[in-house]
Amino acid sequence: MGSSTSDLPGERGQGVARAFGVPRVVVLLGVVSLLNDLSGEMITPLIPLFLVGALAAPVAVVGLVEGAADSTTALLKVWVGHRSDALSKRKPYIVGGYGLSAAAKPLLALSTVWPLALAARVVDRAGQGIRGAPRDAAIADATPPEILGRAFGVHRAFDTAGAIGGAVLALALIALFAGAAAATYGDFQKVFLVASIPGALSVALLVFGLREAQLHDGSRRASGSAPKGLVAAVRSLPAPVRRFLAVSGLFAFGNFTLGLFVLRVAEFAGGTAVALLSYIGFNVVATVVSFPAGVLADSRGRRPLVAAGLLLFVGAAVAFAFVSSFVEALLAFLLYGAFAGVWEASYRAYMSEICPRDLRGTALGAQGTVLAVLTLPGSAVAGVLWTAFGPQAAFLFGAAVGAGALLLFVGLRPAKVNAAAG
Repeated sequence: MGSSTSDLPGERGQGVARAFGVPRVVVLLGVVSLLNDLSGEMITPLIPLFLVGALAAPVAVVGLVEGAADSTTALLKVWVGHRSDALSKRKPYIVGGYGLSAAAKPLLALSTVWPLALAARVVDRAGQGIRGAPRDAAIADATPPEILGRAFGVHRAFDTAGAIGGAVLALALIALFAGAAAATYGDFQKVFLVASIPGALSVALLVFGLREAQLHDGSRRASGSAPKGLVAAVRSLPAPVRRFLAVSGLFAFGNFTLGLFVLRVAEFAGGTAVALLSYIGFNVVATVVSFPAGVLADSRGRRPLVAAGLLLFVGAAVAFAFVSSFVEALLAFLLYGAFAGVWEASYRAYMSEICPRDLRGTALGAQGTVLAVLTLPGSAVAGVLWTAFGPQAAFLFGAAVGAGALLLFVGLRPAKVNAAAG
């Protein structure tokens, strides 16, 4: 097995890795993601309220802030992924990415005008763009090919568990600091400062607990033989990888921002707290589904699980289009959570399976870039449809594009496992 659990300095960590049946480094990166998401999700649901309520920003600024933040990550992902391939080094980019996100939390707490909050969010998302592809490539590098789905499922379970904890803490802290009154600037500042703590812990865990040697497995060590130029590396990606990038891009155009799903639930929730609790439920389902979906991807094949994820998305989008009560909206949101668990556990494993080892960072980075670039116009189209024709039109648009991506994927010739991917 890839990175042996014997690499762990402590018996507890070894036991956790053995319990999940994955290399130690996967659990370590999972805990780091849990801490980072715990930090991030304490902030994300509060950003719109902070901007409009505390900093007196126009409502349009909310979209500007999140759009600019997402755009920042797009091109970073493929470039950093390629650099980690070319240099055969993952750790510096992983540590740097998480470090930037950790630094953004106190910066946000110190923001007194919305442009400073925008800068903090851009720094946060830049960190996300830097760490994503090298981290995912590191997980694939350290994991035997036969348990790639399990490894990514474990990592995503840790990640979404952190999201659950962060949302719960945000709700609890706002209730503690603000009570029944509207939250003030000082209340938000306290939450953001508390959120800085798990972010800092995640970086410390990486700095002192992660070694570059753990990210490779002896004879399967990355060779650094990827083309040195980004354009050359992207062009050298095998045809099955490029085809899956096309499927991912089409799907991203229909899988618009999670905020519209939350907004749809909020229409029936009758209050912010209930909507936030629904969001927590979404993350609970995603967490519960991730690990078994990864195990199933290993035993039944990653391709069928990718198709199942796309099918679940289409079902959830159609359900959201026709909900007429809070219970129906909640069930649709939970179905969307099941999609998230299956998709997140399978699509990275599938890409890692069909891509040569020395191009994994480039391929996963390119996929992240494609997803980030095309989600933005897709979200814009959905927003226009919502405004002009109502939410049903927006979600039917998403369902139609998702169905197109599913048909395109099913119609592709099955890709063979790349011999260089092991």
